[in-house]
Amino acid sequence: MDWQPPPEIEKLLDPGSIGSADDWRRLKDYLTRSFAAYLGQEIEPVWEPICEDISPGRGFAFGIRSGPPLGGPLALEWYGVISHGPGQTRAVVLLFAQDQRVIPIQGREYLAYQFCTTTGGLREWESRGWSTSEMGDEWAGYRRLSEVCREMSRTQESR
Repeated sequence: MDWQPPPEIEKLLDPGSIGSADDWRRLKDYLTRSFAAYLGQEIEPVWEPICEDISPGRGFAFGIRSGPPLGGPLALEWYGVISHGPGQTRAVVLLFAQDQRVIPIQGREYLAYQFCTTTGGLREWESRGWSTSEMGDEWAGYRRLSEVCREMSRTQESR
């Protein structure tokens, strides 16, 4: 995937940045495209942030998922949340095979990614490996990808 970072949008990642709802939508699209380019895979939206409610002290999050299943009969897919808050942009990714959640050993429940500033001043995604939520069972109910996406879509429609 060919992807180039737009400097004017990347400035919105700086702590305390102020933007319009349109700016935040462009930032969300930017983060989605950059993560898709990093993974080398198409991404589908699951739920969107309410861009009109974003202020400098608050952040936002949105849900994404992989495109068509990978690996033929393995049917590998993932669901993720990209979040941006003051001073930090990250993604968590839950893995699924044949619609069932893949839970690795030793309680590591998701893959973590951080959007970090490079030596050239631009940002890029970096893997932080397998991680566990500091909120305990935050992801415990995410057992079937089809149910997660259906519930998130229902929640999105009711806003």
